Amino acid sequence: MVIKEFLPNPDGKDTLGEYILLLNDSDELINLNGWKIKDKSGKIFNLSGYNLGPAEKLKLPYSRTKITLNNDGEELELIGPKGEIIHKLGFSGQAKSGVVVEMRKEITQEIREEFLENKLEEFTANVVYTGINNFWLPIILTGLALTSISIWIVKKFQD
Repeated sequence: MVIKEFLPNPDGKDTLGEYILLLNDSDELINLNGWKIKDKSGKIFNLSGYNLGPAEKLKLPYSRTKITLNNDGEELELIGPKGEIIHKLGFSGQAKSGVVVEMRKEITQEIREEFLENKLEEFTANVVYTGINNFWLPIILTGLALTSISIWIVKKFQD
């Protein structure tokens, strides 16, 4: 379960356009009894009575939550039934009118290293498979072509 997005500074009157959007990012139905949303000022909205199916979203407008989202920096916390923080989403600075604050997937160092390691193995296997001459030949030819073009351009503008 995550806070997918929220709109702190809608075009027009804030209380008519502000909202918080939750997303069940799991494969199971989630009963939100005991769950809460808490804003930067400590205001809490109780999510009891809601259920979200897999990949289902729940849009909560200001009229329902009565949470006034700050336009000059806000952080929302999604709190689980045991009081644990399940997810946070926020921004700092000034919110632009009509711009949604969205969840972005972050790449952890572990994922980054695994990706680079796999790419290095793939690259090494490719070099061995194609042979060093077949691998370097297009690179060398491209380099020579670019060098020749660069020399021609320099000579053309010197005349």
